[in-house]
Amino acid sequence: MVARVEPPKQETRNTVTLAKAGVFHDALENAIRSYSRPLGRVEVDTFGNSVKYFTYKPGTGEYLLMVSQQNDGELSAWGYNVLFTVTSYHDARNEQIARRFEKETGIPLNVKVPDELQRFYAAMSLPFEVFERKPEIAKMFLEGRL
Repeated sequence: MVARVEPPKQETRNTVTLAKAGVFHDALENAIRSYSRPLGRVEVDTFGNSVKYFTYKPGTGEYLLMVSQQNDGELSAWGYNVLFTVTSYHDARNEQIARRFEKETGIPLNVKVPDELQRFYAAMSLPFEVFERKPEIAKMFLEGRL
C-alpha cells in the first residue's frame, strides 16, 4: 500500500483596498514631500488628466499606496480633486495609513467616493500582487522606465 502525501495547503490571504477622496488646492507634489515614506511619480499615462504618485512598503505590514490629483485642480462632478487608495491585507492597516497620510500631508480625505469608483478600486489587488512578487519591475513600470 502506498501512502499518498498531500502538499501543504497554502494560506490564502485576501487583499482589501480603501479608496478615499478629498479636495486640495495646492500642488499634490508639495504635500507629499511631508509624507514619511517617499512617493514615486507615476509616469505611465492612464487617463492623462491627473498627476499620480505611489509608494510600496514591503515586508511586515506591506501596502501599496496610490494618490492622484486633477492636473487643473478642478473638482470632479462628485466634488473632489484628489483620489487616494491603499491596498493591504487588513482594513485596519488601510485606515491607519490613510489617517497618517492625511495628518502628514494636510490633505483632508473627507469626500465620499462614488460607489462606481469603490468597485473599480477594489481591483487594486492585482497591482499590489505584482509589487509583492516583483517590486523593482513594478516600480520601473509605473515610473516609465520599462
